[in-house]
Amino acid sequence: MSFRLKTILGIFAIELFFLGILIWVSWNYLKETNERQLLERGQAIAFLIAAASQDAVVTRDIATLERIAEDAASNELVEGVLVVSTEDVLVQKRSAKTPIGTAVNPFFLYATAPVVVSGQQFGAVRISISVRAVQEMLVQARRELLIIAIAEILLATMFSFLLGSWLSRRLGLIQEGLEQFAQGKRVDPLPESSDELGRLGASFNKMVQDLQTQTERAERFSLRAKMDSLTGLLNRESLEQELAKAMAAADETERLLAVVFVDLNGFKRVNDAHGHDLGDEVLVAISNRLKASFRKSDLIFRTGGDEFVLLLGGLKSVDGSEELLLRVQSKIREPIHVGVRSPLHISASMGVVYYPLMNTQDPRDILAMADRAMYAAKRGHNPYLRVYETVMTEVGSSAPIDRLEDDKN
Repeated sequence: MSFRLKTILGIFAIELFFLGILIWVSWNYLKETNERQLLERGQAIAFLIAAASQDAVVTRDIATLERIAEDAASNELVEGVLVVSTEDVLVQKRSAKTPIGTAVNPFFLYATAPVVVSGQQFGAVRISISVRAVQEMLVQARRELLIIAIAEILLATMFSFLLGSWLSRRLGLIQEGLEQFAQGKRVDPLPESSDELGRLGASFNKMVQDLQTQTERAERFSLRAKMDSLTGLLNRESLEQELAKAMAAADETERLLAVVFVDLNGFKRVNDAHGHDLGDEVLVAISNRLKASFRKSDLIFRTGGDEFVLLLGGLKSVDGSEELLLRVQSKIREPIHVGVRSPLHISASMGVVYYPLMNTQDPRDILAMADRAMYAAKRGHNPYLRVYETVMTEVGSSAPIDRLEDDKN
């Protein structure tokens, strides 16, 4: 059951309970008030009849008493008149509205007045008053109260619906914010106010801000742990993990993944002749050239010293990537102007493995093959590009075959 429905049903039940009590109290009060007023009027009529019939009671003038009783019974409130002496009944008169032998309404109120002359009581007058008028009035009042109650319930239901919608909307914003945060999406701040939900929103905003700060800090630390502090490239620690992801992407897209080992030629002479500080500047320059030569989706790693690894994914063919790598070699060989009068000249040897053309799915085996291909290229007189191929002969072993190609430049 939703929070909105619970709110509506809760307010409806409370409203129905208190409305029932209010109607019951109002009904009893209305009934008692009208019956009391009716009895007071009947008592006044009884005293008037008693005063008018004093002489007739004393003289036992039955004809006069019958005329007085008949006049009194014509009153719409009077159901019957009974005049008695101290000895017996003198006159009993029923209202003409009520036929003899029937009881239209068995509920009556009674009013009695003594017949007193010179301080001596000679008899009494007793009249019965029908509550029919009160009941008719109560029926009308019940109908009006029912209409008021229905209108009150409808208004309360509408109010509870609006209140439930307002409350559930604010709670829904918190739920939506939590779902967005759990999915790693940007979470907009919730509205704040002085009530409980507003304070809950403020607490939620603070929690999200703190968690985002901690997440960003953790991501920065994680990224810093994966980055080479000198060049800003990815480092060796993240190579195997990123290679496994790139291999999975190649399997999914059915494209080739080139794993390239790069080793700079002549870098040791630069370090020995000009020092490590200038050598660091050379590494930064080479790194910038590598960054500028590839797509943003390609990954470049500095695995240590003057060694780099490239992961080039989404390749349609081998030939296009080899031509690209040869152009990158030419770019690396361009003169480097850093901290010395004469430009420095650095070249690179590259070894390449294409996944899934290699008959293995172990990232470490693939890296080892690319490393062997790079050393095979390094054995040449000039920078070479070498492609390493392997054929699986049995499970758990392989027979390497080096295919050395002359530099195409």
